Amino acid sequence: KTNRQKKIRSKFIRKRLPVNPRNITVDLDTNSYKVIFKSIDLKIHQYDLSIQEEGNESSDPNEMPPPGIREIIFNKLVSGRHINKNWAWDGNKNLYTNITQDDISDMRMDMGRKVYLVSVQRTPMTASVQDVITAIQDGGVEVPQDPITALNAIFLHCLKSM
Repeated sequence: KTNRQKKIRSKFIRKRLPVNPRNITVDLDTNSYKVIFKSIDLKIHQYDLSIQEEGNESSDPNEMPPPGIREIIFNKLVSGRHINKNWAWDGNKNLYTNITQDDISDMRMDMGRKVYLVSVQRTPMTASVQDVITAIQDGGVEVPQDPITALNAIFLHCLKSM
């Protein structure tokens, strides 16, 4: 094992959980990682990433190019310093960061045979780590979905970059 693999030791958990009213059970195997936040007051802002082929702007705005093209465009956004490395991306339309930034509108990205127009626009969603911790500590209270989705994307992005 490399030093990096040794540092990220996971705790393996195996549970049998009922999955429906007829008490049919399923084995659930998961890894759990201890996470320490420097500040639980951390705010997470969501931005929408829009990528449309130039000349085809009238198509469905939710339609995205293939995953490989999306990843190249995201990496170009980071390397071109249009966004900094503090951003996490869920692989689709959502970007998350702990800072606020001006929107980016219709930036042209040449990808060889095709040119794409890329926009990054802030959404109204701002989540807090405190929201999740409070919901978990209160027990039985529904955990808010937006912060969980944001944290999931951030953790996956961090694990990929290790």
